[in-house]
Amino acid sequence: MENSKRQIPIVIDTERNEPIWVASLSWIYEQHELQEIRQANIKHHRFVCQNCKQLVYLHAKRDDDSRHGHQYYFSHPEGIDCDWKSDSKSRAEIYAGVSEGDKHWQMKELLAKTLINLPNWEVVDVDTQFVFSLDKLKRAKPDLHARYFGTDVAFEIQLRSESPKVILDRQHFYQEKEWPLIWLSAENEDQILDFFDKERIAVKQVQKDIAFCNRGNWFIFNKFLASQSLEKSSLRY
Repeated sequence: MENSKRQIPIVIDTERNEPIWVASLSWIYEQHELQEIRQANIKHHRFVCQNCKQLVYLHAKRDDDSRHGHQYYFSHPEGIDCDWKSDSKSRAEIYAGVSEGDKHWQMKELLAKTLINLPNWEVVDVDTQFVFSLDKLKRAKPDLHARYFGTDVAFEIQLRSESPKVILDRQHFYQEKEWPLIWLSAENEDQILDFFDKERIAVKQVQKDIAFCNRGNWFIFNKFLASQSLEKSSLRY
């Protein structure tokens, strides 16, 4: 979708009391929920702009490649003054600090779309539901929860720095549940085509931390590998 259409990158869901990335709407909500939001938001003001906390409207644009056949986006009604609405600011300024979150959601969506079309994989949830430890005292929300041959698998997508403690805590959480945990990062397609020549790939510190905490393993996923996965009918990362 063109950026000119998607004025608002993040809204607040006042019922859930949490921020929602607009790029994630199709994965968070089912079709009937999106229809209800379109009809009811004017009256109940469930969603507001994260930046100015004022009313927004939900719109749809036909897109046959999207989960529900449409892409959804929010815009302000006329008469509301908000930096995210202003055309006088550059796109870089309007979306300052937002692009990383967009990339994160784009990768979750790419992974989910890929797994849905692979044999023996089932996508359970994309970043909306908590899972709990056996004693119910701890919880985590994986970026993507899937099942492979009926076995629960957690995917975590890491695009920016994270402390080793956080990485280890997540490792231990899923180890106790006996769930495989797969850490994914995104690299450029030309780096994948270089067959993982480690001398030519600039490894980020977060990837080193993940590898150290995960028996030397960190994985890459992107559009090229998604295409390869679909072609081979097996997840490639």
